[in-house]
Amino acid sequence: MSNIIISPSKYIQGKGELNNLGIHVNKLGKIFNLSKSFRIKESENTVKNSFANTDTEIFLKHLW
Repeated sequence: MSNIIISPSKYIQGKGELNNLGIHVNKLGKIFNLSKSFRIKESENTVKNSFANTDTEIFLKHLW
């Protein structure tokens, strides 16, 4: 089985980086997160707060 990742030229990983997500993606304009993972649902407030001081709109949708 193949493992494939398609990503932008920048990869960021580290403790607490989810808190900086809004800063890192602000230049994209909008972000849409389609998730069926309970882990994303647990992090929803952190993700939303990371966009608080940006121009980026965030759309979260949970598929259960």
